Amino acid sequence: MYTVKSTSELTVSEGISRFEGGDTPISVFVTEFAPGNGTTLHRHPYDEVFLVESGIARFVVGEESIDVEAGNFVTVAADTPHGYGPVGDQPLRVIGIHPAGTPVQENLRETFDG
Repeated sequence: MYTVKSTSELTVSEGISRFEGGDTPISVFVTEFAPGNGTTLHRHPYDEVFLVESGIARFVVGEESIDVEAGNFVTVAADTPHGYGPVGDQPLRVIGIHPAGTPVQENLRETFDG
């Protein structure tokens, strides 16, 4: 058995699509941000893996900040505050993978501040 879903069917807000695996223990976020935008600072009770698909992402992880180019993976440990957004004037596309059928997220700040 299989399921096929378009990211356009899974849009939760502008630039963000979310696939929830339900009984399959994985969820995926596809995020696309224009310059000056990004995620809120947040954390999860599990590790998260990111793939920077295009652009350059500035990740804030705990007290550190790191710029990551397209084609690279980033891992963030459970319960670590993190967020990301584009660097420079190019848009950003990042895929975030959660090892949970339904994502669990605690927002720590309401706006992107990368």
